[in-house]
Amino acid sequence: MGRRLSGPSARTRDAQPLPLSTQHNSSLTNDRNNSVSQHDELIHFVSGSWNVIIQEYENGLQGNNGRFHIQFYEEKGGHTDKLKGFKPFDLEAWWGKQTFQRYQQRS
Repeated sequence: MGRRLSGPSARTRDAQPLPLSTQHNSSLTNDRNNSVSQHDELIHFVSGSWNVIIQEYENGLQGNNGRFHIQFYEEKGGHTDKLKGFKPFDLEAWWGKQTFQRYQQRS
């Protein structure tokens, strides 16, 4: 976390301003490119982490005296109190509304 992205999306954010006629569409494209690269980075991180866990688990099954480098933790009960006031919401719809509001403010 707190890591600055590199690559095309980071370079386009720091680029010189474009002519007024193309600046609006370019900013939307840059936002999309940035979110796609962040999404790809998150997918790569989760996938890589999961593959390490699976490999550790399989190595533990094949020997290594049944010892794992990764400890698995499962919480038994007690978590229902923590979720008493939780109200789920549609994150995709919320994100869409935010994007739409930004789009309207720019035009």
